[in-house]
Amino acid sequence: MMKSAPPGFPGYDMRLAKLDWLGAEIYAWFGRLTFSNRRYWRKLAQEPENFLSHLKRQVYLLCPKLFAFVDIQADSNTDEYLKQGGAAIYAALHHGFFTLIPFVIRSKYHIPVAAIATAPARNLKPEINPDHKIWKYLFYYQAKRFLGRRCIFSDESPRITINWLKAGYGAIILIDVDEYGYRRKCRSVYYKGQEFNFPDSVIRLARITKVPLIAASCYLKQERPMLQLGPLQFVTKENETLVFNELCNRLFDPVMRHPEQCFFDIFTTFKK
Repeated sequence: MMKSAPPGFPGYDMRLAKLDWLGAEIYAWFGRLTFSNRRYWRKLAQEPENFLSHLKRQVYLLCPKLFAFVDIQADSNTDEYLKQGGAAIYAALHHGFFTLIPFVIRSKYHIPVAAIATAPARNLKPEINPDHKIWKYLFYYQAKRFLGRRCIFSDESPRITINWLKAGYGAIILIDVDEYGYRRKCRSVYYKGQEFNFPDSVIRLARITKVPLIAASCYLKQERPMLQLGPLQFVTKENETLVFNELCNRLFDPVMRHPEQCFFDIFTTFKK
């Protein structure tokens, strides 16, 4: 596992970085042999208890061949908008192959995408991810490697993300983030008769920048990874509550259909 931060981040150690890079390359070499093998995905589907450990190992295996192997399902408006290179905010959950989402979008639509990530100095609450420190630096490294830019971190000025989006690029934000020791503004969401409380920074960012929101879910479906995108939603002050509820409901549906691919218990953690 990667123990050092990538270049430019606190805690970066060149000696450890060389070993990390070598380990990632070895993992990726073996991984490229398996992506087109349906038995590989079928075995994963039959062993849901191993899904989480597989997801974390897969961060080592990120490569263009894997990105191309993911099927994309998008409504016509969303697909056409992205083909034209439109800026967008992709909202996602810690579910399925969520780590693949920015890489697949970058590979398919050739749109620069920044991953909004937990800052190196912060950690998610233990109930969300008890071993967050172990692999988060590796994701940062892979993001810089394949997305063409480093992550934008949660302790940086919001102006960085706003300027990036207004420049015509994309950003992915996980809405089920709860960092230890830090409070976020939340908004009530209703799903199947129950009330939940989720951070709403994604909706405020979409309203401020006038950049559309796109719900993004990536999960294993019939022995193959599927990225579901859409619909395209523009946010105003008048409709932000409705849009946020619709966005969350669309993201919750794959979680209900494939609970074995959950990173943690989203509904219990954010139940009001």
